[in-house]
Amino acid sequence: MKLLSFAILLFVFTLTPLPANGSGAYTPAKSSPERKEILDTLRRHLKKEFDIDAVFFVEHFKIRNEWAWLQVSPRSPDGKNFYEPLGVLVRLEKGEWQIVDFAPGECTGDEDDSPDCNPEVFFKKLESKFKAPREIFPAPGPK
Repeated sequence: MKLLSFAILLFVFTLTPLPANGSGAYTPAKSSPERKEILDTLRRHLKKEFDIDAVFFVEHFKIRNEWAWLQVSPRSPDGKNFYEPLGVLVRLEKGEWQIVDFAPGECTGDEDDSPDCNPEVFFKKLESKFKAPREIFPAPGPK
């Protein structure tokens, strides 16, 4: 009986994907419904708030549990217009992804728009304020 239990446990464990970086945070596959839902949430927000139709060049996208942080560079669908980079914190609430914090240009790698931004401090503030997991934010880099 113990051998059968061990075999079942081993089988279940081998079918459970582990995150590559061991942190539990992951980047959703480009074709995943989860990624599409989150990007569509951002698309609707840009349309509603700024009357912008956008496609995104995704620079960072990590999810852990019900939290996600993404950094994107929006563009018009025809490729003629480029918009300010965005950092977006989203949370899964009642089965739908909701924008929790929206940071145009702030700490998104655009040094011209935010030369005084300290990403480490910025992400610690988001983590503290919203109780978001640190693993979804970009790793601190050299100054």
